[in-house]
Amino acid sequence: MSKQLELADYPQLNAKESELFLRSHRSIRSYLEKAVPREELVKLVNIARFAPTASNSQSISYVIIDDRKILDASVEIVIDKLESDNTLKRRFTHYLNEYHENGVDVILRDALSLILATADINFPRGRENSIILGIICANTWPWFMLGWNFRSFSA
Repeated sequence: MSKQLELADYPQLNAKESELFLRSHRSIRSYLEKAVPREELVKLVNIARFAPTASNSQSISYVIIDDRKILDASVEIVIDKLESDNTLKRRFTHYLNEYHENGVDVILRDALSLILATADINFPRGRENSIILGIICANTWPWFMLGWNFRSFSA
């Protein structure tokens, strides 16, 4: 709480500006081939940390991944998961074909960084809080000029 800012010190959006902000949001599905400095990703995570969560329970940790080998391995894990489940395999056949036949990264879309919001599996609202904070990051990225693609997967 000590690092929260008083809103009175900053201009507030009026109804029209709020509407324009929300209606102009776009998902980014292609990225610059330029790594975002880790310091900027940490700033983004620190902003998301202050977002309200279910019962203000927080208990979310973040992992910033920018190692290409780990990112590629993550794509393989998701592809394997999609292929091992017949329902998912049928639903995502087009993406799996793009990946195998054309080498297209249909999961991370060649992003150079990934931010994961995580919670203990026994934490009652961990999944919901992680999604909420992912959405906060997704809506905050334009201020950092970052490419972002938010997805939620459950194991």
